[in-house]
Amino acid sequence: MEILFIIYIVTVLSLSWGSLLFIFLKNKKLLDIELDKPNFIYKESLASKVGRLKTSYPLSKIRVYNDLLVIRGYKSISLKPDEIESISLNKEIIGRSIIIIHSKSGINRKINLWSANIDYLFELLDKAFRQNTG
Repeated sequence: MEILFIIYIVTVLSLSWGSLLFIFLKNKKLLDIELDKPNFIYKESLASKVGRLKTSYPLSKIRVYNDLLVIRGYKSISLKPDEIESISLNKEIIGRSIIIIHSKSGINRKINLWSANIDYLFELLDKAFRQNTG
Protein backbone atom coordinates (compact mmCIF):
# COMPACT_ATOMS: atom_id res chain seq x y z
CA MET A 1 0.00 0.00 0.00
CA GLU A 2 2.81 2.42 0.88
CA ILE A 3 4.58 1.73 -2.43
CA LEU A 4 1.41 2.59 -4.40
CA PHE A 5 1.05 5.83 -2.48
CA ILE A 6 4.68 6.76 -3.19
CA ILE A 7 4.23 5.95 -6.89
CA TYR A 8 1.08 8.08 -6.94
CA ILE A 9 2.85 11.07 -5.30
CA VAL A 10 5.85 10.81 -7.64
CA THR A 11 3.54 10.63 -10.68
CA VAL A 12 1.51 13.67 -9.61
CA LEU A 13 4.63 15.73 -8.88
CA SER A 14 6.25 14.70 -12.17
CA LEU A 15 3.18 15.72 -14.17
CA SER A 16 2.89 19.02 -12.30
CA TRP A 17 6.52 19.98 -12.79
CA GLY A 18 6.41 18.79 -16.39
CA SER A 19 3.44 21.06 -17.12
CA LEU A 20 5.16 24.04 -15.53
CA LEU A 21 8.35 23.37 -17.47
CA PHE A 22 6.38 23.09 -20.74
CA ILE A 23 4.67 26.47 -20.17
CA PHE A 24 7.93 28.10 -19.11
CA LEU A 25 9.79 26.91 -22.22
CA LYS A 26 6.87 27.72 -24.52
CA ASN A 27 6.77 31.32 -23.27
CA LYS A 28 10.39 31.93 -24.28
CA LYS A 29 9.57 31.99 -28.02
CA LEU A 30 8.17 35.02 -29.84
CA LEU A 31 4.93 34.77 -31.78
CA ASP A 32 5.23 35.12 -35.56
CA ILE A 33 3.46 38.49 -35.39
CA GLU A 34 6.16 39.75 -32.98
CA LEU A 35 9.13 38.86 -35.19
CA ASP A 36 8.95 41.98 -37.38
CA LYS A 37 8.19 44.34 -34.48
CA PRO A 38 10.73 46.76 -33.08
CA ASN A 39 11.47 46.53 -29.38
CA PHE A 40 8.56 46.34 -26.98
CA ILE A 41 7.58 49.26 -24.76
CA TYR A 42 6.99 47.14 -21.68
CA LYS A 43 7.19 43.52 -20.56
CA GLU A 44 6.34 41.79 -17.30
CA SER A 45 5.68 38.41 -15.75
CA LEU A 46 2.22 38.37 -14.22
CA ALA A 47 -0.91 36.28 -13.67
CA SER A 48 -3.66 36.10 -16.26
CA LYS A 49 -7.03 34.52 -16.93
CA VAL A 50 -8.49 33.93 -20.37
CA GLY A 51 -11.85 32.24 -20.16
CA ARG A 52 -11.42 29.40 -17.69
CA LEU A 53 -7.66 29.14 -18.16
CA LYS A 54 -5.83 30.89 -15.35
CA THR A 55 -2.05 31.13 -15.42
CA SER A 56 -0.37 32.16 -12.20
CA TYR A 57 2.73 34.28 -11.73
CA PRO A 58 5.41 33.98 -13.17
CA LEU A 59 4.15 31.70 -15.96
CA SER A 60 2.16 34.38 -17.74
CA LYS A 61 3.95 37.14 -19.63
CA ILE A 62 2.84 40.38 -21.25
CA ARG A 63 4.58 42.44 -23.92
CA VAL A 64 3.28 45.82 -24.99
CA TYR A 65 4.33 47.18 -28.38
CA ASN A 66 3.24 50.47 -30.00
CA ASP A 67 0.55 48.68 -31.99
CA LEU A 68 0.23 45.24 -30.40
CA LEU A 69 -0.49 43.61 -27.05
CA VAL A 70 0.82 40.07 -26.51
CA ILE A 71 -0.27 37.93 -23.55
CA ARG A 72 1.33 34.54 -23.08
CA GLY A 73 0.14 31.88 -20.68
CA TYR A 74 -1.46 28.52 -21.37
CA LYS A 75 -2.64 30.24 -24.52
CA SER A 76 -0.77 32.93 -26.47
CA ILE A 77 -2.84 35.91 -27.54
CA SER A 78 -1.97 38.92 -29.66
CA LEU A 79 -4.36 41.86 -29.84
CA LYS A 80 -4.16 44.81 -32.22
CA PRO A 81 -5.54 48.18 -31.09
CA ASP A 82 -8.70 47.86 -33.20
CA GLU A 83 -9.52 44.53 -31.52
CA ILE A 84 -9.50 46.00 -27.99
CA GLU A 85 -12.92 47.31 -26.98
CA SER A 86 -12.23 48.35 -23.39
CA ILE A 87 -9.62 48.32 -20.66
CA SER A 88 -10.69 48.82 -17.06
CA LEU A 89 -9.30 48.53 -13.55
CA ASN A 90 -11.31 46.17 -11.36
CA LYS A 91 -11.29 46.11 -7.56
CA GLU A 92 -11.50 42.59 -6.17
CA ILE A 93 -11.68 41.09 -2.68
CA ILE A 94 -7.90 40.87 -2.57
CA GLY A 95 -6.17 43.40 -4.80
CA ARG A 96 -7.08 44.67 -8.23
CA SER A 97 -6.98 43.39 -11.79
CA ILE A 98 -7.05 44.82 -15.29
CA ILE A 99 -9.94 43.64 -17.43
CA ILE A 100 -9.57 43.73 -21.19
CA ILE A 101 -12.60 43.19 -23.40
CA HIS A 102 -11.77 42.46 -27.04
CA SER A 103 -13.38 41.41 -30.29
CA LYS A 104 -10.86 38.84 -31.55
CA SER A 105 -12.63 35.64 -32.55
CA GLY A 106 -11.70 32.24 -31.17
CA ILE A 107 -10.71 33.60 -27.75
CA ASN A 108 -12.89 34.41 -24.74
CA ARG A 109 -13.79 38.13 -24.90
CA LYS A 110 -12.70 38.84 -21.32
CA ILE A 111 -9.07 38.77 -20.20
CA ASN A 112 -8.00 39.43 -16.60
CA LEU A 113 -4.48 40.50 -15.67
CA TRP A 114 -2.95 40.63 -12.18
CA SER A 115 0.28 42.57 -11.95
CA ALA A 116 2.70 43.72 -9.28
CA ASN A 117 2.74 47.04 -11.18
CA ILE A 118 -1.01 47.25 -11.73
CA ASP A 119 -1.28 51.06 -11.76
CA TYR A 120 1.62 51.55 -14.16
CA LEU A 121 0.44 48.76 -16.49
CA PHE A 122 -3.13 50.07 -16.53
CA GLU A 123 -1.94 53.60 -17.29
CA LEU A 124 0.32 52.32 -20.07
CA LEU A 125 -2.40 50.18 -21.67
CA ASP A 126 -5.01 52.91 -21.32
CA LYS A 127 -2.72 55.45 -22.97
CA ALA A 128 -1.55 53.08 -25.73
CA PHE A 129 -5.04 51.85 -26.67
CA ARG A 130 -7.27 54.76 -25.52
CA GLN A 131 -8.27 55.84 -29.03
CA ASN A 132 -10.18 52.55 -29.42
CA THR A 133 -11.60 52.13 -25.92
CA GLY A 134 -13.44 55.45 -25.70
